[in-house]
Amino acid sequence: MPGLLALSAKDVAKLSENVFAAVGIDRGGIEGEQLYVFAEVRDVAAKTVPELRAMSVQIVRVLHEALGIRPRGTALLRPGRIPLTSNGKLQRGRLRDGFAGGRLVPGADIVFPLPFRSAAG
Repeated sequence: MPGLLALSAKDVAKLSENVFAAVGIDRGGIEGEQLYVFAEVRDVAAKTVPELRAMSVQIVRVLHEALGIRPRGTALLRPGRIPLTSNGKLQRGRLRDGFAGGRLVPGADIVFPLPFRSAAG
């Protein structure tokens, strides 16, 4: 399923060349595992908050239209924040653990939304 989610998210024209990852995170609540989507954003400094918001909304829209689901959270990240193997494959487990453990820092790593409430909080 994460591969299918990543393919659907890549339909977002403004982010089509960037790295996407979809991971399930269980915060221990009654709702169980929830879907979180992460996308790296190129030229972060050139983007306005409304542009970042529009990107986030478009990711949710594409996933909902393609698969009928909405993620629990969508985070736009600075380039290089989604961990990859040496051959370019996504390391979803490291991303999930980093996010759930609060190691993705708003501003330094997460550019939208700010402040972003991590899965740990």
